[in-house]
Amino acid sequence: MAAPASPAHAAELDAELAALGRAVQDLPYEQRVAWVLRELEGMGYAEIAEIAALQHAQGSARTPDAVYDQAREAPVVPSRPRSAPPPGPPPAPSRRSRRGPVWLVLVVLLAVVAALAGWYFGIARFTVTPGVIDLSRSAAQTKLDQSGLHLKVTGTAYSETVRKGFVVSTDPAAGDRVAKKGTVGAVLSLGPERHQVPDVRGRTLDDAQQMLDDARLAYGDEKDRYDEKVPKGQVVTSDPVPGTSLRRDTAVDIVVSKGPKPIAIPDFTGRRADVASQRLGKLGFKVDNTQVNSDTVALGRVISQSPASGNGVKGDVVSLVVSKGPVLVEVPNVRGMGLQAATDRLQGAGFRVQVRHASLYVGVMYVVGTDPSGGTKARKGSTVIVSIV
Repeated sequence: MAAPASPAHAAELDAELAALGRAVQDLPYEQRVAWVLRELEGMGYAEIAEIAALQHAQGSARTPDAVYDQAREAPVVPSRPRSAPPPGPPPAPSRRSRRGPVWLVLVVLLAVVAALAGWYFGIARFTVTPGVIDLSRSAAQTKLDQSGLHLKVTGTAYSETVRKGFVVSTDPAAGDRVAKKGTVGAVLSLGPERHQVPDVRGRTLDDAQQMLDDARLAYGDEKDRYDEKVPKGQVVTSDPVPGTSLRRDTAVDIVVSKGPKPIAIPDFTGRRADVASQRLGKLGFKVDNTQVNSDTVALGRVISQSPASGNGVKGDVVSLVVSKGPVLVEVPNVRGMGLQAATDRLQGAGFRVQVRHASLYVGVMYVVGTDPSGGTKARKGSTVIVSIV
């Protein structure tokens, strides 16, 4: 990974060099320089120690009597001495005049080392990260190897634009600084992120919403519709249908059943039973017919219906009571019987009796015929005409 520029390293090095200076202040100059260079190598600054030693060697090769002008980068040779004054008593030796040049050289040396350290830690040890986006792992590794860098796969991520297995991003990014011989982290593509719509059929709406969330898809709208098979409140299907691959957070609509579609029930009371059964069957109802006798409703007509109004759904049962007509009773054969006996017999069978004189009536009061005739059937309670002579 990229190492940050290190002004802190340079400051730390300055402090260490200052400590070295205090530690060697009583040593001879050459011993001081050698001791400082050894300490720099021991602290891990071998490259800096090597550069400092080179600078010291070049400085030692200059004219001993010359003073080095740093501004002009050239030695300054002192002018010829003028005629000396008469000799006098020798001056007293000065300890300060002996140490001054030594400390000056040491300070210059330390300044050079500090500058070189700042340059090395801030600039020299870095290189530029090459761009490897949209390259395969092997191609990215080859390109980094050419720059003296290493590749490390640090993760994976979905991408709509980068193919699966190719580099999506790097750390450091292309163009950023990275330590020489350092490592560049790479994230490889998983390809486009797609999620399948879960099968939410038969679930409640709350369950369907949770399943969409677990599948990293979004809940869209609720759509209600009638369904003859799915109970009310349960999911009929989804839109898009289950199994469809979608991008993450794509909205999915849920279709919820309102139960079977209600059907208006028509009333067929008094109408022909066969027509009623046919019409109700086409509407999706089941028809239950019951036949009974009726003195008021004609044969084959609907006497009553249940339910006769309101709404139903397919498969509901509608009951019809269908007339078989009136109850028919066999007319007793009373021919040849006396009027009173014939009347009792007919009334006992449930008929009313009406007496009529025959054309040959002579007053003997015997039955010579009935209408309807004996042995036939007639509606119970109807009138039987009795002819007597």
